[in-house]
Amino acid sequence: MALHIGLMVWVGMIWMPAQTNGLNQLPPELYPHGTAVMNTLQQVIGAIGTAVANSLLTGGMERYLHGSSSSTKQTEIANAMTSGSQNVFLFTMIIALIGLGMAFFIRRVVVNGETMKSIH
Repeated sequence: MALHIGLMVWVGMIWMPAQTNGLNQLPPELYPHGTAVMNTLQQVIGAIGTAVANSLLTGGMERYLHGSSSSTKQTEIANAMTSGSQNVFLFTMIIALIGLGMAFFIRRVVVNGETMKSIH
């Protein structure tokens, strides 16, 4: 439970600077629209990620049980769940490594102070 709490804190610490860096690419008058797009994408991609993870889990379980001689035993069902979970973790690790690679290409944008004063 403590690791999950830590994960949620770390996700927040990563997401906020990433969103700020993304919004800094926009002119100030488009900040509200950029925020709306970012929040919408976060929800949609989260839903797609959940659906893909569930599909990988189910597919891995079915593949394992198809090759099993006694697919109704509780131990085999638990092993199938483990096999499907490994597929999900492999997929999410690949996505995380792609994100890490892309992070090296993010540029910092220098925001003009006079532009910011004119907004407020």
